[in-house]
Amino acid sequence: MMIDRRSFLIASIFGPVAWTNRGHAQGAARVPRVGILSPGSPPPNDPFKQAERFEAGLRERGWSPGTTVLLDYRYASGNLDRLAAMAGELVNLRVDAIVARGQTIAAAKAATSQIPIVMAADPDPVGNGFIKSLARPGGNITGFTTQVFELEAKHLELLKQAMPSISRVAMLDNARNTVVNSEQIKRREVAAANLNLKLTDIAIGEAAELDAKFAGMGDAGMQGVLISGTLWFIDPKAVAALAQRHRIATVTNLREFANAGALMTYGVSFSDLHRRVAKYVDVILKGANPAELPVEQPTKFDLVINLRTARALGLDVPAPLLATADEVIE
Repeated sequence: MMIDRRSFLIASIFGPVAWTNRGHAQGAARVPRVGILSPGSPPPNDPFKQAERFEAGLRERGWSPGTTVLLDYRYASGNLDRLAAMAGELVNLRVDAIVARGQTIAAAKAATSQIPIVMAADPDPVGNGFIKSLARPGGNITGFTTQVFELEAKHLELLKQAMPSISRVAMLDNARNTVVNSEQIKRREVAAANLNLKLTDIAIGEAAELDAKFAGMGDAGMQGVLISGTLWFIDPKAVAALAQRHRIATVTNLREFANAGALMTYGVSFSDLHRRVAKYVDVILKGANPAELPVEQPTKFDLVINLRTARALGLDVPAPLLATADEVIE
């Protein structure tokens, strides 16, 4: 009910606000344009189906993509060095809003302080300097945060439950992250110590590094790996295949990884987030001020266990853990 109430307040309170963007300044006859900046690949190679779910959300709110709203997609396909140029392209197109997720938010922010930016997801928008506060963002950026400080600690607990004998775990993180979330790191380190796990940090900056990183983990005797939720540019199928080849149990927050063959995922439903992003785009195109639109936090988390992968790794997942799963892939 909290989300429904907030949706109502956004629509009723901020909808009439005189936030003058180009779409309204140039008259009602102009069809608004929305830019979508993605670190991943275009359909049909996007496992997160961002475009499909975002456009479904727009239709739910009365928009017709290609007719009543024009959508300009830019895909980095894992090459994050392209993001700055693509963000600049969207600004030059004079779009009325930009949808961004993960590291694309920083690129969009650097490109414009005027065009509204809707975050599809960011783990720490205040710490990353995107907004002043969740309640009142204060600039041209709003949307959704996936900030859950204890998430990685929970991932370690799940690995220990699935593999009681596990002792060595890698943390595969984004080498391009410039902001360190000290609270999240502290909680995962405390959890690792309490679970008698040796946790090794491994950074990756490009998708092309995956083979070498997993080979290194295998050589080092890693039994499990946590995949950072900031690694939007890696392919879940490639990760799952490498993890099984090197017999490493994988856990992350993105359901799509379990669908692709990772052992477990626990986190927010990103398919739902991509659809709900349309709500913010809708009210911004109708005149709402992003500075005053509160950033929404996650409220629902799903545990998905891939039992086929468990069998391939020779794991006998305990029945109590299976019983807590929202979905078991067999």
